[in-house]
Amino acid sequence: MKKEFYLSFFVFGLTILFSGICVAVYLSKGKSAFWISKKMKIGALILSFTVLSSGGCTPMCYDSSEPTEYINLDSIENNTLNIDLSTNNKVTGTISERISNEFSFALGNISSDTIFYQSDIFATDGEFDEITETFALTIPETKNGDFILRFYNTNQNLQADHYPIAEIPIKIVHSRIADVQN
Repeated sequence: MKKEFYLSFFVFGLTILFSGICVAVYLSKGKSAFWISKKMKIGALILSFTVLSSGGCTPMCYDSSEPTEYINLDSIENNTLNIDLSTNNKVTGTISERISNEFSFALGNISSDTIFYQSDIFATDGEFDEITETFALTIPETKNGDFILRFYNTNQNLQADHYPIAEIPIKIVHSRIADVQN
């Protein structure tokens, strides 16, 4: 007979002993330190021998989580996107580890959850069908200031039901114009 088979019988015997000690703890209404310490020791032995009878400590096989979709912008500096709308309103980048077939962005106030512009993002080649896709989006005309650019792996109509996959601070300026009014 195998070692695991004998170990299983030993654990079974410990389980019966543990049950008897549980009855003693119950009859003493949980006030006997002697029976409680015996219960703890026998319980620890049962756990230890159960591990040994199941084949020891072997690594478990877990399903890995789905890869996360990463947004990488081409012109980001110090974790902030700087846009001069008087010369360029395009933002380009890549989506890596892509799972979703739809993406969108929202432009909002950095100090609150107020969103004032949202739009879908389209792949440069016309379709999100590769694991890594390039994209371009257009920043709308707005006043100078600090904002937040949020990316979603859904279309713009479903953003409220999803968490953003990326949030990037964006600083918008107009170098040729003093300021654009709201």
